[in-house]
Amino acid sequence: MIWHIFKKDWKLLWPLVMGVAAAHVINSVLALAVGFFFEGRGLTQIYNVFPAVLLLGMSGLVIAAIHQDVLPGDRQDWLIRPIRRGDLIAEKLIFVLIAVNGPMFLVDVVHCLIVGLPFSDAVSAALSRGIFFFFSFGLPVLGLAALTSSFIEAMGGFLAIFLIGTVIRIGITVSTPENAATFANMNDGEMLKEAWSVVALAATFAIIPLQYFRRATTRSRTIAFGAVLVLPLVAFIPWSAGFSLLQRLSPDPSAATPVAIVFDPNLGRNEAPGSGWRPNSIWLPLRISGLPADSIMLDDRTIVRIFSRDGALLYRGPAIGTAPVPLMTVSNAPAFLDGFPVHALKGENVHTYKLIGLPRQILEQVRNQPVHMEVDYALTLFRVETSDSIPALNGNKRIPNLGLCRTKIDDDGDEVLFGCLGARPVVGCGILTLKNVVSGRQNPVPPLASSCSRDYPLITAHFVSNAMDMIHGKLMFRDPRGLAKYPVDASQLADAQVLVRTYRPVVHFTRHLSIPEIRLGDWEAATTVAATSPAQ
Repeated sequence: MIWHIFKKDWKLLWPLVMGVAAAHVINSVLALAVGFFFEGRGLTQIYNVFPAVLLLGMSGLVIAAIHQDVLPGDRQDWLIRPIRRGDLIAEKLIFVLIAVNGPMFLVDVVHCLIVGLPFSDAVSAALSRGIFFFFSFGLPVLGLAALTSSFIEAMGGFLAIFLIGTVIRIGITVSTPENAATFANMNDGEMLKEAWSVVALAATFAIIPLQYFRRATTRSRTIAFGAVLVLPLVAFIPWSAGFSLLQRLSPDPSAATPVAIVFDPNLGRNEAPGSGWRPNSIWLPLRISGLPADSIMLDDRTIVRIFSRDGALLYRGPAIGTAPVPLMTVSNAPAFLDGFPVHALKGENVHTYKLIGLPRQILEQVRNQPVHMEVDYALTLFRVETSDSIPALNGNKRIPNLGLCRTKIDDDGDEVLFGCLGARPVVGCGILTLKNVVSGRQNPVPPLASSCSRDYPLITAHFVSNAMDMIHGKLMFRDPRGLAKYPVDASQLADAQVLVRTYRPVVHFTRHLSIPEIRLGDWEAATTVAATSPAQ
């Protein structure tokens, strides 16, 4: 019976199946056209928008397949036929896998092969994208379609859920301070999206059996409405709970065991050029030990508590106060950089400064008197994963963990463009350096703060916009204004290589720092405008 139902659906829907398959081909052609460096502004804009059109078409195909045998109501002719409900639901799932996921999988494999990925990588990337699409998008759309009796109803429900989710997200963004310790702003909001996907999938697993085996439409719609109401509650899960989950899922929990952070007054006050940030802030001198060789440590969140000598709590808040730290200026020069991330090249002790912004009244109150300070760090340790190089001029090389990489000079003639297409998502930190391999000269390394991500997705698969992961970067070798001179300039590019190093998170952990007595005025930051990064 499953095969008979499938043939019936295919005869009715094959034009729509072909149309969606053609949209997959167009999407792939657009991706190939923008290439490694997103060339062509107009084409890039179309490429960025087209996946939304593709998702709309795939949603319409899933809804149309389900509505061939409508579930709500009691006037559908299939109800009087001897059709097992299990056969019907099995056919709908198979149809989605073959007619919706099938073309996407085939186009993804061909796309990856055209780019130059090995067959095994191409199949792996296409398969992971297909599986992720099926569970995070296909099944929820199927569940929504099972609750409705027409395409208009289904799209109306989809639009309502989208609008409700958007309003909730905007409300959370407006009502929640940027530094508030909530799940909503963790990992740049990516963990919240994953949590919402889990809620949607859980609701779908409840709705589909209820609809297909009992046709309990009222109960199923109540579950769907309840899932929508749960979404804002998920956003206010404590930040610490989310970080605790990351700790438990760390690939190598023991890697951070020897890491220690201590207050080191012998380092002296931070007088480095550009060390100022704003009034009412201090640079806390720190010594960090126990870091593995060629590793990076990033602070995900730092909470500061200040107590008077009699133990009264004077202040509690994030280390950067109420305003975010700008990481880069328009000219790509570092501005107002914190002392984190820290990079331990040889695993030796690292001396750095932690920037702590305080309310003006608090600093004025305790500037010249001893206080007790406690600092709680939520940290992530990264280990080097990829270390390779590629020619700066028209390089074309396969780099492990990144995929096929290329380089070229941009149209303005002042930057080396670096781009990679690979089957494996890159998560963590990346460092690109332009070096003359003959003379040994190299251009300044961009600040780590601009090349490290605090996004640690639990699921690295994706279904937008194609199966491959794309990374790209720029390395300046000429200042169009003529103000800066680079050690490696245009005349040396023939002998230059782009050095590529990537770092992957291996453990999330916490550390507690207690300073029994400190006079904050001794470590107060200057208020000059930053021009360079602080010493690390």
